[in-house]
Amino acid sequence: MYKQSVVFGVFDGLHEGHKYFLQNAKNKTQKLIVVVARDGVVHSLKGKYPRRTFQERESMIREFDSSFEVVTGDEVAGEWSVFKTHHIDAVFLGHDQNVLEVELTNHNVPILYIDAHEPETYKSSKMS
Repeated sequence: MYKQSVVFGVFDGLHEGHKYFLQNAKNKTQKLIVVVARDGVVHSLKGKYPRRTFQERESMIREFDSSFEVVTGDEVAGEWSVFKTHHIDAVFLGHDQNVLEVELTNHNVPILYIDAHEPETYKSSKMS
């Protein structure tokens, strides 16, 4: 079990796939830090803004599990400030976050994937 781990995401509507991902990551660490992407970063990466505000997305995470430490994502994609402010033992990625793996390799922490939970049903881009 890891001591302090991190996940990254937009979490635009906390669906069952997100809950499965977060719960499985939590089960592998003593403390889970959830980095929620800022609206501007989401727009720069995906070309569109999230349907829900940052505050709504952050609140959904906190309501789902108050044991998570919810952290605001960086203002600029790729800064990875959570590694400067926390001692991270592992990074958990979702099945569709493989692009992040390349960017995170220089932080010298294990990068582990959480299997998808019904990805054809629970994918943010397919849900309204």
